[in-house]
Amino acid sequence: MKLWMVIAAGLSIHLVFFFSIFEIYFSTPMVDGMRPHNSPLTPPAKRLVFIVADGLRADKILELTPDGNTPAPFLRNIIKTKGAWGISHAAVPTATRPGHVALTAGFYEDPTSVAKDLQGKEVVFDTIFNESRYTWSWDTPKFLAKVTGGNANRMFSKNYPGHMKWLAGLNAEDMDSWVFEETHNLIEKAKTDEDLNSKMAEDKILFFLHLGGIDHSGYIVRPSSQAYLDHIAFIDNGVKKVYEAFESHYKNDGKTAYVFTSDHGMTDWGAHGDGTPDETLTPLIVWGPGLRSPAKETKRFSDGLSKAWNLADIKRTDINQASMASFLSALVGIPYPMNSILPVPDELFNLTDNELAEMLFANLRQLVEQCEALRDAKQKTSIKLFFKPFKPLTDEGVVSLENMIRSKIDKKEYKEAIEDSRRGIEVALKGIRYYTTYDRQNLWFGIVSGYIGWMIYLVSLIYEDHCSLTTPNQGPQLSRRFKGLIISFFLLLSVMIFIVLYVQSTVWTNYFYILIPCPIWLAVCLRFDILKQMVFLASTLKSLFPYLFLTFCGLETLVLGFYYRDVMSVVIVLFAAWPWIFKREELDKRIVMQWSASCIAVAFFPAIPTGTRELNFNLVVFGGIVAIAVACIIVKTFASKQLAKRKLFLIFGFQICVLAICVFIVRHTAEMAATNRRTPFISQALSWVFLLLGAIEPLFVTTDIRCRLFTIALAWMSPFVLFSISYPF
Repeated sequence: MKLWMVIAAGLSIHLVFFFSIFEIYFSTPMVDGMRPHNSPLTPPAKRLVFIVADGLRADKILELTPDGNTPAPFLRNIIKTKGAWGISHAAVPTATRPGHVALTAGFYEDPTSVAKDLQGKEVVFDTIFNESRYTWSWDTPKFLAKVTGGNANRMFSKNYPGHMKWLAGLNAEDMDSWVFEETHNLIEKAKTDEDLNSKMAEDKILFFLHLGGIDHSGYIVRPSSQAYLDHIAFIDNGVKKVYEAFESHYKNDGKTAYVFTSDHGMTDWGAHGDGTPDETLTPLIVWGPGLRSPAKETKRFSDGLSKAWNLADIKRTDINQASMASFLSALVGIPYPMNSILPVPDELFNLTDNELAEMLFANLRQLVEQCEALRDAKQKTSIKLFFKPFKPLTDEGVVSLENMIRSKIDKKEYKEAIEDSRRGIEVALKGIRYYTTYDRQNLWFGIVSGYIGWMIYLVSLIYEDHCSLTTPNQGPQLSRRFKGLIISFFLLLSVMIFIVLYVQSTVWTNYFYILIPCPIWLAVCLRFDILKQMVFLASTLKSLFPYLFLTFCGLETLVLGFYYRDVMSVVIVLFAAWPWIFKREELDKRIVMQWSASCIAVAFFPAIPTGTRELNFNLVVFGGIVAIAVACIIVKTFASKQLAKRKLFLIFGFQICVLAICVFIVRHTAEMAATNRRTPFISQALSWVFLLLGAIEPLFVTTDIRCRLFTIALAWMSPFVLFSISYPF
C-alpha cells in the first residue's frame, strides 16, 4: 500500500473515531409524543421574573471585598432577609446556548450545540417558555429568538440592538442597561395599554431578562478586575429597580417570584467552555411566594465556599443547572418541560405537605412518561428478540406505583406519598439513563476493535518496511483460495451487520462506527504471512521488552499530564537528564548542555498556574521580540552552514516580518481596548490571515529536518503571540 493511501486511510479512520466520542458520550436523544404534567393545585406564584446574568461567577457576586463590603448589596440583603441561596452547578460545555437549554428545557445539550448556535438553528424541544401562558423576554439572539417560532402570539422577544455588541471597545453596561430600560418601558406601557395590562394580569406568565453585558465585560476587563465588580454593582442596582417596579405594578400582591442566576462562569483570564470551578459554579438567589426564607445552616459543605463568602450561617441549597427548569415550572404551575431529566429541587420550596406531594407526583409522572417514550423509541429500532427493557419500570409496575401514590394523596397520607414519589423518581432517572446509553456498549466494541485492528495493521507495515530486507520469509504466502475465503467472510459479515442496523433503523452515523472494523480487520487478516513472521521475530527480541515497558510508562505519564500539569514538568526534566546518563560519551558536550538547558526552560511552563494570569501585554510583546531575535540568529546560522537556498531565506524573512506585524497588532489592540475603542478591521483580518498561513507555510520548505522544524516553529509563533494575553508559550 502506498504511503499516501495509508495516510489518507489513517486520517479518515481517526476522523470517524473522533466524532464517535460525541455520539457515545454527548448525544442528546430527543423523544416526543408525551403528555404534559403539572400539579393540579394552585401554584405558589402567578408570575416569575427570571434573571440570568450571562457569564457571572458565583464567587464574584457572593464574596466580600477586602474592605468587608459586597459588590451586590441588594441581592446579599435578599439572601439574609427574604429568600434562599445556593450554587447552580453548570455542565460542560459552559457556554450561552447549552446553559440556557439546561436552565429552561431541563437537559444538557450535547457539545455540538455550540456549532448549532453559530449556524442559527432553531430550538425544536420543549421549554418553560413554550409551556407558559405568556412570556416577555429581552436577550441576545443566541437562544430565545429561536424558540418563538409559531408562538409569536404569546411569546414576545426583543434582542439587543446590533450596534451594542462589539468584541473590543465596548461599554458592556450598555447591554444590560438596555434590558433594564426595556423592562421598565413594558411596565409603563401596561399603564395605558389595556390589552397588555390584561395579559400581564394573567397567571403562569414569565419575564425573562438575559443580561449579556457581564459576559462581555469579563472578556475585556477580566473577572478579577475592579471594573468587573463595578459591573456587578450596576447589575445589582438594576435588579433592585426592576424588583421595585414589578412590586409597584402588581401592588405588592405577593404573587411574583424572582430567580437570579447565571448560565456559566468565567476563568480569571476571561474564557469559558471548560469544566473548571470558576466556569461551572454559578449563583442562585430566589425569593417570593412558595419559596423558603433564610434558615440556620445545618449541613456542612466540604468546599469551604460558604465560609469564604461569610454565608456559613445561612442555609445553602445547591442544585444541578438542568433541575432549574422543573423548579421554575413548579413555581408558577406550568407543565414540566417534557424532556427534563432531573427532579424538581424541593428544598427551595416552603410548601404544605399536600402541595409538595402533588408537585413531586407530577414530576414523577413526567419522568416516568419520558422513560416509557425512550423505551418505545428504542424498542422500535431494535430486534424484539434481543431487546432488553428496564425491568424496574414495567407497564404494570408503573400503573401500580402511580395508583398507590394517588391513593395515599387522596387519603391525605402526604408524607408517605412524598417518600414514595422520591423513590419512584430515583428509579425513573435510572431508567432514563439506561435507555439513553442503551447502544453504548455496541459502539464501544466497534471503536475499540477498530483501533486495535488499525494499530496491528500499521505495525505490520512498519515491520515489512524495516525488516523484510534482512529477514527471510518465515512461511508460505497466503493462497488465493485462502484470501478469497477471508474476503468472503468479511463481506458476508459486513452485509449481515448492515442488515441488522437497517432493520433497527439505526442512526446513519452508527453505520460508520460499527462497520469500520470490518475493512480494517480484513486488511489485517490478508497480511497473515507478515503477522506470522512478526510473532516469530517477537520471540527473539526479549531484550527490547524493557524499552517497550518504558515506552508504555511514558505514554501513561503523558495522559496523566492532561490531569496534573506538573507531571509534564517532571517528565521534561527527566528528558534533560537523559543524555547525561545514557549518551554522555556519544554526544558533543556543548550539544548536551544546549539540550538540557532547552528542556529545563520548557519545563517551567507546565508548572505555571493556569488560573492566576493577569493581563500583561507588555510581556507578550517582549516575548515576541525575543522570538524575532532568536529567529534572526538561527537564519544567520543556516546561511553560514548553507543549509538552505535563497528561496528558503525569502520564506524565513517573510515569516519574521509576519511575526513582527503580529507583535504590533497585539500592542495596538491592547491600547485600543484600554481606551474603549474598537479594534480596526484591518487588524482583525490580518490576524485571521496569519492564523491560516501558519498551517500553509511549512509546506513550501525543504524536507531537511532542521529547516522544516524551524519553519513550523516560526509559522506558529505568530498565532501564539496573537492568542496570548499574559505570556506567549
